[in-house]
Amino acid sequence: MTTWVWREALDVLARVLPGSSGLLLDQIDGIPADDWERIDLSGGDGEAGERLVAQVGTCLGADLIVVTDASWRPDVGPFMTSAWHLAGLIRDHTGRTGEPFFNGDVVILSPDDGNVVAVHRAGLVAVAHGEPAPRPPIWPLGQLVGSSVFAGWEPTLEWTHRVGEIYPDTVVTLPSGRVLAVRWFETDPRVSFIAPTGDFQLSYRGEPDDADAVLAEFLAAAGLTESDVLRLSPLFRLSLRS
Repeated sequence: MTTWVWREALDVLARVLPGSSGLLLDQIDGIPADDWERIDLSGGDGEAGERLVAQVGTCLGADLIVVTDASWRPDVGPFMTSAWHLAGLIRDHTGRTGEPFFNGDVVILSPDDGNVVAVHRAGLVAVAHGEPAPRPPIWPLGQLVGSSVFAGWEPTLEWTHRVGEIYPDTVVTLPSGRVLAVRWFETDPRVSFIAPTGDFQLSYRGEPDDADAVLAEFLAAAGLTESDVLRLSPLFRLSLRS
């Protein structure tokens, strides 16, 4: 299941294009009716993807949320990816989902610039320009080594593979409502991602000044101490911020 990804995608869409109710083309408010242009989607995903990027690439910022026809399956969901991974997502989409990238309508949400690229399966593309709503940066906090803390964590974690990366990710909602990103260092995609044990990288998407408090809250909720975590140096976090 990928419900947390849908929640974040819908939240970003609502801030970029207020009035939008969902990520289907007819639910997105702000696509100009007379701005649809023809785009050639023939020749396979690779060639069609190159034409798409050539046509609308300047409207895309570094951080992207991509919804394809396969995303509506409960085992897939929206893709959160960097712009430089977009070509890889288009190329590898069939192998990862069993469906071509352009199998149906496609929505590419660019929070940094407040743009939404809509691709209609009939070979049409349009760009809706809304309000920039960049997502906060992710700050690495530390690493758990040989831990089983997530084996019994509730609710069930939602492990996913980010396109272009080999590690599955999930999020944990802390008692305060703040979200901790968790990356499991397991490179074998054949293993189950249900309650895994092993090495975990902990990160926080939000204000860097809150990072220490988020880590402290996680340790308290998980019944751990600071000695259980290989912490990222605060000085290194400061260098990342600058």
